[in-house]
Amino acid sequence: HVRLDEQNRLSLGLSSNETETLLFDRDEVLFLAVFHPDGRLIAGHSRLFLPVLDSLHPPVFTELNLQGQYLRAVVIARAGPAPFKVVIAQTTKSQDQLFRSLLLYSLGPQLLLLLGLALWLRRAIREDVQPLSSLAASLNDRDEHDLEPIPEAGGTLEIRRLGQAINAMLLRISGIVQSQREFAGNVAHELRTPLAGIRALAEYGLAQDKPAVWREQLIAVLERQQHASHTIDQLLALALVVEAREVLQLKTMRLDQSVQEALLRHLRRADALGVDLGVRGVDRPVEVIGQTSLIDGILDNLIDNSLCYGKPTNLGLATITMGIDSEHDGSVVLTIVDMGQASIAKSGIVLLNAGSKDPRQLLCASELALAYTWLRNTAES
Repeated sequence: HVRLDEQNRLSLGLSSNETETLLFDRDEVLFLAVFHPDGRLIAGHSRLFLPVLDSLHPPVFTELNLQGQYLRAVVIARAGPAPFKVVIAQTTKSQDQLFRSLLLYSLGPQLLLLLGLALWLRRAIREDVQPLSSLAASLNDRDEHDLEPIPEAGGTLEIRRLGQAINAMLLRISGIVQSQREFAGNVAHELRTPLAGIRALAEYGLAQDKPAVWREQLIAVLERQQHASHTIDQLLALALVVEAREVLQLKTMRLDQSVQEALLRHLRRADALGVDLGVRGVDRPVEVIGQTSLIDGILDNLIDNSLCYGKPTNLGLATITMGIDSEHDGSVVLTIVDMGQASIAKSGIVLLNAGSKDPRQLLCASELALAYTWLRNTAES
């Protein structure tokens, strides 16, 4: 359709129908212009210009700005029948609309999905944290004397386990507090009885005018005083063990030697009371983790209590046997069997062998041994 007239001028021979056929896309505006190689307009849109491109460059799309409109243009160069260049440019409204549609229909649902997911996560986290808030409020509303279990917490498995752990801790603390109360009651009873007896004996002696009665009452007062002093010593020893839970330094020691030495310390008293005091399991070295003075206190306490309550009866000679037994798990069990007063009482504590690293069991054993007298006294009363 590009023709060269008689005056060597190029003309574009397109009828109006042909032009309408070319402009099939009514959404876009098409700009068409034919230029001489030097840039002079031959035909077409008068405001369209020829972009400056490399002459050897193949036809490519380029961006043009025509009166504020962004156009996408292509330059086609032809060499015959005379050299000319054709610039075809088109607006990008449909492309922009397509891009906006893509953003709307792709990013829009994703944003809505993210918003819904954020709301769901917020609600789920609030539901999961709500039991923790209720648990914290329940604990904050309690006073220091309320050790009752907290209500069962709902929510996730971890929160339920936390509630169960707190209840288990409260149960242990409640047991400790109850034991302390019972222990304090036993201590008060054990101290009140000899002190009241001493006062009664002293008042009775002061009411008499015979020296023989005074002597008898003074002897009784001395016995009661020794009993009270022994009770106080054991109470102080138990308090020392509890305090030493954090600062006690343990080391490897020979349990068999400590048992033999403790037995020799109480042998004369046992003979005077008519008690057969024996030992077994000391024919070989037995090493445990302990503290020498603490173990000696345990042994003296056990033997002393056994001698106090294991006196001979009409049924025969009392026998007290202390034994050392090694268990399969490597622990060492120290037992004392009391066959006095027509009954058999056996108590035992578990010590750790030299290969163990955990001293807590030894401390518990120490408290058990030092509290043995309180258990016996409670049973007797």
